[in-house]
Amino acid sequence: MLRHRSGNAQEVYYVSSHGSNYDDEYDAERSYTSSPRSHHSYNSYNSNEYCNSPRSTMRRQVRQVSPDPYTSNANARPYYERRDSNKYMKYRPVQHMPMDLDCKKSSFCMFTFLIGVVIVTSASFFVKTTMMQQSINNVLHNSGSKVDMLHRSIADMEDDLIMHRDRLQELQDINDDLVKSTDSLSSKTRHLSSELTRRNKEFIQHENHEIHTKLPQMRKKDMILSKKINMLVDKIQRDSYRDAYERFGPGPHQVEFIIELPDASSFQKFVIELAPLEKMPHSVHLFLDQVYHDLWNDCSFVFNAPHVIQAGAFPVSNSGKSFEDKMEEFEEVGLESVHFQEYNSEFPHEEWTVGFADTGPDFYINIQDNTEKHGPRSSCGELFDESVDPCFGKVVSGHETIKRIHELPVDSDYVLESLVRIVKARIVGVEHDHHGPEYAPHDMKDKHFTE
Repeated sequence: MLRHRSGNAQEVYYVSSHGSNYDDEYDAERSYTSSPRSHHSYNSYNSNEYCNSPRSTMRRQVRQVSPDPYTSNANARPYYERRDSNKYMKYRPVQHMPMDLDCKKSSFCMFTFLIGVVIVTSASFFVKTTMMQQSINNVLHNSGSKVDMLHRSIADMEDDLIMHRDRLQELQDINDDLVKSTDSLSSKTRHLSSELTRRNKEFIQHENHEIHTKLPQMRKKDMILSKKINMLVDKIQRDSYRDAYERFGPGPHQVEFIIELPDASSFQKFVIELAPLEKMPHSVHLFLDQVYHDLWNDCSFVFNAPHVIQAGAFPVSNSGKSFEDKMEEFEEVGLESVHFQEYNSEFPHEEWTVGFADTGPDFYINIQDNTEKHGPRSSCGELFDESVDPCFGKVVSGHETIKRIHELPVDSDYVLESLVRIVKARIVGVEHDHHGPEYAPHDMKDKHFTE
């Protein structure tokens, strides 16, 4: 498009060729005003300088243009536009309306455009308002459902609250009853406690009176009983001393044990020297009699504790006898135990000494000093001869054999995994048919063994 101004007139040219957006058409528009120079401007378009450019592809077209009804010259004749295919075409002027009418038309168009914009905006706003109203309705509907659910939940909670209040009231009533029962029981307990205290006082007073009344008699009986016990103990010791003296001689007496260790190729032995008859007559006599009757033959050492090794009436597996059979042999001759647990402070449970386990017949060898464990003192520090183990001998030879026994493996109860067989036990220097002197010394009747 070409624009040209001449005075108050505006000339507009539209030129196109092949390949343009106007489909090979050339348009020229000229607008006029009421200026007296319009004719001159028109004549300027009659000049050949605007139409001498050849175009080989242009075609000629002629169209009739009607007079412009908006111009002052309403009776103007129609004019023709000519389009030449070989050169630029000069067009006759196209009359336009005056400038004031053009402004009115532009204002009307602008007003129409604004009305359209308002209508479109209003329509868009109405659509958005409608959508928002629908969203609000949905939200209100959902909120109403949730509010209904909340109302139902509140109603359920109120029902639960009422139920819990009733339950709480029941529990409160139960608690009140329990408090009343507790008060009643407390009252009864205090009454029973006072009654029990009163009766205890009466009983203690009565018993104290009885005790004070009977205490002299009880003391007298205790003295008589102690005297009788001492007489019996003295008699047992005197009889044991006499029998051992007449059968085995005055001593010192030694007993030799021949044993069979599990890992040894030959028999081993150790010797026990017994306590003097004057110190431990009953225990020494019992042990000598057991050996004399061959009761320890084919028995075994069974226990191997950290502080002692102990032998018992447990036969070895190949002897064909059981523990009951061996115990029956001890009981048949009345040598299964001592009559009382004899003890002499001059012969304590030191290392390598020999003692009976309680009343027998089992005996043990002390691997360490066990005076505190097996001596006469109990846990309360009082002297009870009945609670001690009789100590009646001491190993004088064969300590290595005892150590080898002590080194043998044991189970969790300190029982030897392999029992150590006692092949034979014999009294050294005494034959089994030896009965010693026919009578004990005559001064024995004046000998007392109890302190």
